[in-house]
Parts: sequence; C-alpha cells; structure tokens
Amino acid sequence: MQQIRLAGNYNVSRFAKKLGVSKQTIYNWESGETSPDTSLLIKMYIVCGLNPKSLLPQGKLGEKKQCKLKVKDVDKARIP
Repeated sequence: MQQIRLAGNYNVSRFAKKLGVSKQTIYNWESGETSPDTSLLIKMYIVCGLNPKSLLPQGKLGEKKQCKLKVKDVDKARIP
C-alpha cells in the first residue's frame, strides 16, 4: 500500500484526506494489519495516477474461456 501512496507523491496525511479515511487507517493498511475494500483500492490507484486495470489478472488467467458441459456430465456428478 505504501508503494501506491508513494507513486502518487502523497504523505500519509494528504493521502488519508484524499481518500476520506483516517491516518491510522493508512498506517493499518501499510503495516498489513487491515486491508482496504475493493472500492477504496481502486480509488487509491486512480488518485495516484495508476491504472486500476493492473489489479486484474493478466495473460491466461484474465482470458475469457467458454466451458461446454454436457447434461450427462452433470448427471454423473450428482451420483454418489
């Protein structure tokens, strides 16, 4: 978390004010004691001029794949 804040050239006070949280919250995030929710994490990236899309998996993990499942496969899965 500190790397994100420093990428935006923010000190703890300014960063906390910009995100609408306390300085203690920032310290907790940076120490790993707590974690921001997804919306605040995205806001952090935007505030610091970073692309929030970089949070998403890249390459094969991020590709959409179709999964074809036949009805008979589902029926077999239910049989104990």
